Amino acid sequence: NADTHIIPEDVSDIIPEIDIPSSKNSFSLKPLIEINDWLDNESLNMVNTIPILINIKLWKISGTMIGPNSLTTSKNWSFIEDSWSGRIFQFNIEDVLKDCPNLRRINRSENHWKDIDGLKSSLKPLLDFRKKEKTIEGIDKVKSTMLEWWRVDVNSLKLESEYAYIPAWILNFEDGGKKILHSRNGKTYDYEI
Repeated sequence: NADTHIIPEDVSDIIPEIDIPSSKNSFSLKPLIEINDWLDNESLNMVNTIPILINIKLWKISGTMIGPNSLTTSKNWSFIEDSWSGRIFQFNIEDVLKDCPNLRRINRSENHWKDIDGLKSSLKPLLDFRKKEKTIEGIDKVKSTMLEWWRVDVNSLKLESEYAYIPAWILNFEDGGKKILHSRNGKTYDYEI
């Protein structure tokens, strides 16, 4: 199954406590595309671009994992909700831009974000994982490793969010049209202001 997360026993418990910048000092994720390369690839050299920041949410999550024989363990995670792309992905401190630029910020209204129940439902497959539990030695002396499921207790999840940002550009076309170019996925989105 492509959705199965297999985490070796020796790394399953080392999601580090991450020193996330506080909301007083907003942070931005690093861009993954270069604007001039993107414009060249799209043959859009005559488009006027304005750098901006678009908002995302950083979710700090804690909850209980339930393993084999009803064993439980507490876990903490950090995930990014990107309402522009519709994605939720694990936050990595190495993706943070060292200095958040002082640019115009475009904030999506609350109706673009998942509600708590929808967010929990989206997180469940991201949090469940299989873990190496024990080695079984059969009659023929062949050792095999058992991978056993650890599943999140969705009702135990506690979620806190704060806004963060992703660099982007407003694309001003010659015909007066405008789009927002997302710097992490290279896709354009409607300019909704």
